[in-house]
Amino acid sequence: MNYCTNCGEPRREGAAYCPRCGMALDAVPHALRAPAPAPQTKRGLNVYAIIGLALSLSVPLAGLVLSMIARDKAKSGEYSKPLKDLADAGLAVSIVML
Repeated sequence: MNYCTNCGEPRREGAAYCPRCGMALDAVPHALRAPAPAPQTKRGLNVYAIIGLALSLSVPLAGLVLSMIARDKAKSGEYSKPLKDLADAGLAVSIVML
């Protein structure tokens, strides 16, 4: 599979432009295209997971919503696995507290 040399987005067959950044995909010959860079996860804090877990003890509905947002961000690869686990813990506590 080929990737956009500008942003690393996977190239769809027959596409002339990258769907993410709009760069012309045929601007660089096929043989010279670079492989996609390895996906990077943020090492920072998933604030939604932390606040979601804290709120789940006092305001379970708000904690549930924030934990769901945090879980979606972690699931999309934006954050590392320990932060997904924190979001899961917020979900579990919110459900029990409801």
